[in-house]
Amino acid sequence: MNFLRKVIAQVNCAYKRIILTGVSDDFSFLLRKEIKMVNTIALFTTIIIFIYGIYNIVHFPLVGILNFICVVSILYSFRLNRLQKHQIAKSWILIVFVFVLISVNFISPNLTEYYLIIVLTIGLLVFKQKRTKITVFILVSLAVIIPKFHIYDFPFMEDVGRDRLILNSILGLLFLAALVIYHQSIQNKYQEHIKEQSLKILQLNNDLKHLLAVIAHDIHSPLQATSMLMDYITNDKSDTENRENSILLINKQLKSLRSNLDNLLEWSRINMGGIQTKKDKIHLHDLIVNAVESFEVRRSEKGINIISDIHPSASIDADPIQISIVLRNLLDNAIKFSQPGTNISIKTKEYNSMLEIAISDEGKGLSEAKMKNLFQQVAEPSYGTFGEKGTGLGLFLVKELVEANNGVIKVQSQEKVGTTFLIQFPK
Repeated sequence: MNFLRKVIAQVNCAYKRIILTGVSDDFSFLLRKEIKMVNTIALFTTIIIFIYGIYNIVHFPLVGILNFICVVSILYSFRLNRLQKHQIAKSWILIVFVFVLISVNFISPNLTEYYLIIVLTIGLLVFKQKRTKITVFILVSLAVIIPKFHIYDFPFMEDVGRDRLILNSILGLLFLAALVIYHQSIQNKYQEHIKEQSLKILQLNNDLKHLLAVIAHDIHSPLQATSMLMDYITNDKSDTENRENSILLINKQLKSLRSNLDNLLEWSRINMGGIQTKKDKIHLHDLIVNAVESFEVRRSEKGINIISDIHPSASIDADPIQISIVLRNLLDNAIKFSQPGTNISIKTKEYNSMLEIAISDEGKGLSEAKMKNLFQQVAEPSYGTFGEKGTGLGLFLVKELVEANNGVIKVQSQEKVGTTFLIQFPK
């Protein structure tokens, strides 16, 4: 039994090598399938014609010689495919089939008419050029019709029995059915391939939208805040000390912006083929401190106090840039919807095998209806306590990035009391 399995495995391996002759991964889906189909036709017709040749060389010598010439000629198509001459290989097989089958049909009338119909089918299915299809149709039609209506008698003409004609008819019809089914399977796979590619393109478009939304969010907000601070300095008549403090704050904000921009550009470069997760060990304390510093101007503008209670050893395995984007989005929301003079708290908590990050505000809160639709792909943009407008993409992206890092995000909220976002990651 093991011996039989080994033989089957070796035969299957040899079959795949033959079918893949001349096929490269760089080729398009259709070209790969077309070359495989040509190789498949060449392989099976070679086997069938060789078997016929062995029989015919004894009973019908002239037909047998043509059979072996056909076998050698068809095998040459594999060499053409290996040399990347795929169109020539395809045309070569058609020429060989037409020449040999027409010759045999004239030598022994009605012997190969079913195989000629197969050649016609191959020509119509495989070739795209109308001229080639019309030429094959005319030649095959004449080769089938002439022996039926024109009586001729060549001295070398062979006559075959009724049993042979019936066998040829059955084999021809089976081969024709197999060819049509095989071609149909290629078309079905091509349709599936198109659907897969369409879904990938749609996903890439969504990912690029998210990337652009993240870049716009993480650049626009700090720039807007810095611009407002510059206007304040320009128009302010206060003492030198206040002006110097404001300049230091701007410098700090610009450094934070540059750091975020460098990270986002690198992340965008890596993810041009779709958003990917590159995990590493993250120390949450430093990451959260950097995220909080990004909103220093906006926090000061509203008089909001951000209280962090992060254990120094708190860490998770996740993508640092993605988690930084998550934290900045949630902090941005917390500041946006907080009332002036209130507090925002950031805490971490460890339990079982999970680490939880909680970001809470004392802001507008959410109704139950809004909480149900909070993480939808296209949410209705909402306005903060100072009229700040959101993009409607932030929380959907946050949820995707959290889940991409094997995390879970939850929300707890009460109108006019505040909102808490809970993010849980495996330790």
